[in-house]
Amino acid sequence: MSTLSNCKWVCFLLIVAFAGKILAQHNPDSLMQSARQKAEQKDYPQAITLVTELSRQQPENKDYSLYLGQLYYWSSAYQTARDILIPLADPNTGNAEAFNLLIRVYFQLEQYNDVVERSEKGKTIFPSHLSFYLFQQALALEKLNQDHQALVILSQIDGESTNSKDAQYLKTQILKKQNNIISAGYLNTSFSQPGFAPWHLAHIDYLRKSAHVAWGGRFNYGHLFGGSAAQIELIAYPKLSRRSYLDLNAGYSAAERIFPLWRFGAEWFYDQAKVNYSIGGRYLDFRTIQVLMLTGHLAFNLKDWKAGYRHYEVQQNDNWFASHIFTLRKSFDLKESYVQLDLQYGGIPYYFFSTDAFSRIKAYRIGINGQFRIRDNFFIQPVLMYEREEYIPDTFRNRYNIQFIFSKRF
Repeated sequence: MSTLSNCKWVCFLLIVAFAGKILAQHNPDSLMQSARQKAEQKDYPQAITLVTELSRQQPENKDYSLYLGQLYYWSSAYQTARDILIPLADPNTGNAEAFNLLIRVYFQLEQYNDVVERSEKGKTIFPSHLSFYLFQQALALEKLNQDHQALVILSQIDGESTNSKDAQYLKTQILKKQNNIISAGYLNTSFSQPGFAPWHLAHIDYLRKSAHVAWGGRFNYGHLFGGSAAQIELIAYPKLSRRSYLDLNAGYSAAERIFPLWRFGAEWFYDQAKVNYSIGGRYLDFRTIQVLMLTGHLAFNLKDWKAGYRHYEVQQNDNWFASHIFTLRKSFDLKESYVQLDLQYGGIPYYFFSTDAFSRIKAYRIGINGQFRIRDNFFIQPVLMYEREEYIPDTFRNRYNIQFIFSKRF
């Protein structure tokens, strides 16, 4: 083949390739595919440019206009998205996608009354999207501080719908806004091998939350060692920053035994998404014995799981001894519930309130506790703990702790 023929073939192929490229650029399907690829890459300006050209070429094609509104919504240009979607979202057109997207746009523009109104219309016009409209109404009502109405709407969402999980989350966030909690609990501590008379402790407490501090009080009543006593406590949780707060406690008892005359506690907590830690101390004045406790904890969060370690250094009668506590918690945030496993080695018992509690030499503990929300604002916290303790040299006994705490939020 001659050189001239080769040149002709090369020119022909170049012309075909160039023509193909030109045709592809003007092919609507190809342009739309390119726009979708740009959108997937979050290159919204380029995607908007391509779809704007398509919409200019074919103004009668509402799919292009709808996708353009979607692109402006994704790129947070909500005013522009609204202007494009309003004519497309006319209920008479039967375009549910445009109608629903406009509701989302109104929410981002903080036009919550429009969200409520249009969602109410949508229930009749597009009944197959009922759960979507109910959820959008609840979201808007919560922003309007109409929490009771929002909860009523959320109760109408089917548990099998695609919005069910989001609805449960929103419900939990609304319920958490309530500022008051009252609790009552009972703890039974029994012994075996050798056996001793069981210990009984009951308490009732009240906590009120505000923007900067949660505060309250507690009344404790104990029956052990053949006698009874009472104690009062003040508690506070002031916020220091968005992530840190203090746990403050002070208590007094006039009884000669069971409870300390005075008790004070302070601990600083810092919470991050993956790691939580704290450091603090407690002081117990048992009249004849003073107990100083230094403590701190470190916990790691992995999705719904938390693994933690707490250390105690305790001084009593000029002697120091340590306790080590390991915990593993599984949380169920939508239900404000959790289950936790406790493992411990050291002298600190599950609940310390008497001087005898610090006299044992060493002990092992294993237990499980949890919190479960029953109905919307009632909680139950069961606790089961077993301890094998050497309370005097070479003498062991079993200790069983059973506790129930009931709480009401309002």
